[in-house]
Formats: sequence, C-alpha cells, structure tokens
Amino acid sequence: MSTFLAPGSTGLFYLSLLALGLLVNLLTLLAFWIDKRRAEADEWRVPEALLLRLALLGGWPAAKLAQIGLRHKTRKQPFGRKLNRVPLWQALALVLVLGISFGRSDALQLQAQEMLGQASSLWASGGSNSAEPRVKPAAAPAEPGAARWITVGE
Repeated sequence: MSTFLAPGSTGLFYLSLLALGLLVNLLTLLAFWIDKRRAEADEWRVPEALLLRLALLGGWPAAKLAQIGLRHKTRKQPFGRKLNRVPLWQALALVLVLGISFGRSDALQLQAQEMLGQASSLWASGGSNSAEPRVKPAAAPAEPGAARWITVGE
C-alpha cells in the first residue's frame, strides 16, 4: 500500500486525477446550484461561459446531473447544445493528445489540431457557424419610428 502512494508513483498520479475530477465536478454542481438560486431570486447570475468551462474541464457529468436534477438551463437551447457537445470536444482533445503521445503520423496530428481549432472557434462564436454577421439595433434611430441596424464585429 505504501508503494502505491509513494511520491512519483502511478498510483498517486491516478489518485490525484480522481481527486481533481471529483473537485471539478463538485465545483460545477455548486456553480449550477448557485445559478439556479440566483435565477429564482432575480439576482446577478453565474456566466454561462463559466458553467461551460467547468463542464469542459471535466465537470460535464455534474453539469448534466444539475441540468436534469435542478431542472436548470433546460429551455435555453444554445446553452444545452453547447453542453451536449462538451464530451465530443473532450474526446477530440483526447485523440489529439494520444496521437501526439504515441507518435502518430503528422497528417493525423494536423487534422486533429485543425478539428480542435474549428471546435474552439465554434465555441467562441456561440455555436453558430453561419457566415452572416450578427446585427444589433443602433443606439439611436435615424428618425422617430425608424429602426437602424449596425453590424457587430466588422
């Protein structure tokens, strides 16, 4: 037993990974619970980006458990779609890491890196891969009753 937990042993490494995973899942569950309570009290909310990052860091099981158990963020489909894609991004990252670790071909590594880059750009854009620019109303209409639109990000 003492060699299993000896400094530098694989047992200690796996035990540390397990502890880290449990901690991330606990923090994710806590963040969803806090967000649910703040939503009910109409207070400042936990940013969705933080909830998704916690899920991406390994808290996805707790995020899905909280989403179902607390009935929280079930109607917000952009968020739900992003949350459901987290395991796919994690699997893609794992393939990339394993490909690099086991010396797979350069072509496979480049393809995995490109796919990971596309996934992260989709994440940043809010899950929209549309080429259309997003628009929002301008601060002041040109004339009373007329709506003026400006393009965001140009």
